[in-house]
Amino acid sequence: MRKYIWYIIFFVIFGLLGALMPYVGDDLNWQGHWGSQYFFSTDFLHYDGRYLGDLFVILLTRSKTFAFLLYGLCAITVIYLVQLIGKAIFPKGSQQLAMFLTSIGLLLVPAFIFQQTWGWHAGFANYVPSVIFPLFFIYLVCRYYDQFNHFRFSRFLEFAVLIFAIFSQFLAEHVTVLNCFNVVIFWIFLRQHFSSSVQRQYFIPLTIGNGIGFILMFINGAYWKILLGHDNYRKVGSSQGETLIPFIKYMFYSKKHTAFLLIGLTFLIFLMWLNYHKFHNFRQVLVNLLALLSCVVSILPFLIISPFGPRCLFLTYVLLLLVVVTNLVSLLNNYQKLAIPVAMLAVLIIGARFDYLAYNYGRIFELSKAYCIHQKKLQRKNNYVLNYPDTWYIWTANASDDRVFRAYYIGKKQKVVPVNYYQWDHYYMKPNKNNIRKLDKIIIKIARY
Repeated sequence: MRKYIWYIIFFVIFGLLGALMPYVGDDLNWQGHWGSQYFFSTDFLHYDGRYLGDLFVILLTRSKTFAFLLYGLCAITVIYLVQLIGKAIFPKGSQQLAMFLTSIGLLLVPAFIFQQTWGWHAGFANYVPSVIFPLFFIYLVCRYYDQFNHFRFSRFLEFAVLIFAIFSQFLAEHVTVLNCFNVVIFWIFLRQHFSSSVQRQYFIPLTIGNGIGFILMFINGAYWKILLGHDNYRKVGSSQGETLIPFIKYMFYSKKHTAFLLIGLTFLIFLMWLNYHKFHNFRQVLVNLLALLSCVVSILPFLIISPFGPRCLFLTYVLLLLVVVTNLVSLLNNYQKLAIPVAMLAVLIIGARFDYLAYNYGRIFELSKAYCIHQKKLQRKNNYVLNYPDTWYIWTANASDDRVFRAYYIGKKQKVVPVNYYQWDHYYMKPNKNNIRKLDKIIIKIARY
C-alpha cells in the first residue's frame, strides 16, 4: 500500500511540472492555428512522422489537465519499469529505494536537458514518452532470459504488445531506429535464450509492430525532403554545424565539463565492476550491456544528421540512470534503513523545489502575456515586457527576446523594452483587468528611473 501512495506522490510532483510550466517556443505555434489545423490538412503528411508526439503536443498546449496527466503518467511509467528491471535482476533488492533513486535522477537531469524536456512541452511530447519502449524491451529480455518454464499465452496481450510497438515508433526518429536495432540484436544473438511461448507472446508482435511503425514513420514526405536537401531545418551530412560533433567538442572544450564527464565515467565503470565482483550476476551484466549499447546506437545518427539538441540525450541519460540505479540498489541492500529515509526526504525536497520553480515560470508567463496584450490594445510606441529571473530550466530566451512570444503578443510596430525581473517582481499581482492597469503604472514609474 505504501508503494502505491508514493507512486501517487511521484505522479503529482511530475504532473505539476506539466501543468505549471509556461508555453515556450514552438508550444505557442502548436497552441495556435498551426496546431488546430495540423491533422485536418495535409501538413502532417510532409512535416514529420512523429504522429503520436505531434498529437501529444497539440493536446498538451490546449489542456493543463492533459499536461498534468501525461507528465505524471510518463514519469511513473519510467520509474515503474526501472523498478521492474531491478527486481528481475536482484529480487531481494529494495524496490522502494529503486523508486526513490529513479525519481531523484529524473528530476536532477542536467539543466541543458531539463530545458528541452520537462521545461518545454513540444520537447517533452516526443522525447520523454519515447524512452518507455526501450526500457520495456530491456525488461522483457532481463525478465525472461533463460526462463524456459511454460507461460500462459494470451491473445489480448499479444495484440496489446503489437499496438504498443507500432505507436511507440511515432515519437522520436532516433528512438524508432534504436527499437528496430534492438529487435535485430534479439533475433541474431539472444533468441536461443528464450522459450517459444515468450517469443510468440512478446517478441514476434514486438518485431512486427516496430517494423510497421518504422515504415509508417519514414514514408512521411518530410524525410524525402531531408534526403534531397530540400528541408530548411533538418539536414543530412551537409554540415557539422548542428550535429553531435560540435556538441562533443564543446563538452570537452571546457575543463570543468571534461572533469565532470571523466568523474562520471569513472564512477559508472567502478560501480559496474564492483557489482559484478560482489554478485557475479549475469542479468545485471546483460542489462548494463543492453543499456550502454542503446546509448551509443541512439546518438550515432546525429554524427551526420542535424539539428542535434540536448533533448536527444534524454534517452541516453535515462539508460545511464537505469545502470546506476540497478547497480546501486543491490550494493546498498544492507543499508536500506539509512538509504531509504534519505532518498525519501530528497524526493520531497527536490520535487517541491522544481514544482515551485515551474509555478514561478508559469505565473510570470501569464502575467507578461496579459500585460503585453493590454499594451498592444493601447497601441503604444514602447511595449514593456516582463522578463523571467533566469531561463535555466525552460527552453526559451527571455520573453523580451523570444521571437515567437513577440510574434503572438507584441505589436509589430512596438519597440520592446525589457523589464528586469528583480525590478518588477516585488509588485507582483494576479493578471486581471484592474491589476494590469495598476501594474502598468508601476512599470512606467520603474522605467523612468
